[in-house]
Amino acid sequence: MTCQTPMRPITPSSLLDSICWSISEPTSAASIYTETFSFEDAGEHQTSVFFDANGDAKDSEASFSNLTRPLKESEKLELIFKNHFLTILFPIDRFAEMGPSSRTFFSNDGFTCLQVLDHIHAYYQESMSVHEIEAAIHTDSKHADRLRSVYASKETAERGYAIFKRIDFLGSRRSFEMLKRVNGDNNSNVYELIIRA
Repeated sequence: MTCQTPMRPITPSSLLDSICWSISEPTSAASIYTETFSFEDAGEHQTSVFFDANGDAKDSEASFSNLTRPLKESEKLELIFKNHFLTILFPIDRFAEMGPSSRTFFSNDGFTCLQVLDHIHAYYQESMSVHEIEAAIHTDSKHADRLRSVYASKETAERGYAIFKRIDFLGSRRSFEMLKRVNGDNNSNVYELIIRA
């Protein structure tokens, strides 16, 4: 009798790459990019959508907002990852001095768009762990300066531990880009959260 290992399906190389969202905002604020422009489509009229002739940036902001729309209910509930386990590598600080922190999530039925966004939002709303704080106070950023102030405060001394939300240590690096599958297996459940300032 031979023992066969079941084939694991190939997982997508990226997830949620059409989502426009700040991870510090509730998931209800997430929107989706609706249009993309290419030079082939423009033909003879190759003008930039974001051109700002007046220099007041009003037109460019309006053009950007027209390229997104709120997520429909069906898009929020869409199954975007069919496996039972999803591991996300979360950036801890703006310049990645501390590297990522990982967390594995389980769902019997796979993961919907809203479930994944909720997991990301909830992670950054949590307070940093004692171990994260002990490492973070040694990083070289203005957010570490704020953390050191909290760490050395009278309230922290009385309480015995510092309270500092993860989102506050990221600084301006809060714009969601995508979840990108880590290099290696094509059937990996491990995705890196890509965010930018």
